[in-house]
Amino acid sequence: YLRQVAKSAKCDAPILARVGAICRRVANRLGEGGDWQDDSAWQTEWLRAKTGPTWPGRLGDKVVFVSSSQLVVRDNEHRAALFEGKVALWPFAELDDFAIEYLDVGRLSEATRSCTTRGGGLLDTTATTWVAGIWHFVIAFLQSRAWQPQARLESTDLATVSPAVNRVDAITAHYKILAVEVVDPEPADAFFDTAHGRLWLRQDLGGRAEIAEAIGNELAQVFGPDALSEFVRDALEKDRPALLKKWSKKGL
Repeated sequence: YLRQVAKSAKCDAPILARVGAICRRVANRLGEGGDWQDDSAWQTEWLRAKTGPTWPGRLGDKVVFVSSSQLVVRDNEHRAALFEGKVALWPFAELDDFAIEYLDVGRLSEATRSCTTRGGGLLDTTATTWVAGIWHFVIAFLQSRAWQPQARLESTDLATVSPAVNRVDAITAHYKILAVEVVDPEPADAFFDTAHGRLWLRQDLGGRAEIAEAIGNELAQVFGPDALSEFVRDALEKDRPALLKKWSKKGL
């Protein structure tokens, strides 16, 4: 049925709902498992389905059928807005796990990040010292049982040494996935260049609270768990006993 719909190149709301129902049944069947998965004929058919233009994706206001390798799961709304109409987005949020596990669909949160900066570039020794003072807490947070499942721990291998903080006049973030690159029109407050161990920070950010928020939000972008943003802000603003008391209750 999926291939028939894909060939017709027509997919209105009722048909998309029907496709979603079929995907749900396939997900449940695969989740149950069984000897049938070892059958060579089924494996051949499944490979054809995965690699062929069988799966629906939203491309702007259209629904297109593409191979699973050309789809992306919409797991970051800000990036989804940037890539709207440029990449095919998996349309069934409740089946994201199925798309990721069985179709090998990528995620917007995995888009490659880079940045361009303008002006300045001088080392901020004060902010660098602040970050160095909490970096072991950041690593401990990411490796804790409570947040490790949500963390992109491969990034910590690049960042066991705390970054230098450099101030610039402006930061522009770039994202790239499936060979499509977009530029974020909103100026970034901070950007962590993990490859070079440098944390870029906008020059006009003032007090410690504003800096803590910018750094926390950026590290959460890089390492994964949303809670890391709040943790970093607390680590930079609270004394150690207050920090540990609060976060030990949350599972750290």
